[in-house]
Amino acid sequence: MNNPNVLIVDDLPENLLTLQSMIEDLPINIFSASSGTDSLKILLRNKIDLILLDINMPGISGIEVATLIKGTKKTKEIPIIFISGSREKNYDNFKKIFPDNTDFFLKPIDYDSLLDRIKQILGIK
Repeated sequence: MNNPNVLIVDDLPENLLTLQSMIEDLPINIFSASSGTDSLKILLRNKIDLILLDINMPGISGIEVATLIKGTKKTKEIPIIFISGSREKNYDNFKKIFPDNTDFFLKPIDYDSLLDRIKQILGIK
């Protein structure tokens, strides 16, 4: 069986590096994108099994990217873990917008909780 593909999306290189270093020991293939546009290009060319998605990005925000992903037949079932440095003002409505296959982690990220959730989503023991 092939390793699952995980896409990390964040506009800050240091955040991409941090997230990658947190999960690089898992039996997964890691793709990374520094913008919403780049993430959509990766999704068009690759089968992605999980997305770690920053919410606050210039250009296309994480919310806009997720809306496009969840609105497309090919990608709507991909689980998304949203990552944000600040609690969204409308966090109470967050699950109403994205009720299925989504999670939310605040920075600084609890390493163990994130790893446990990724393993659970991907079926890694």
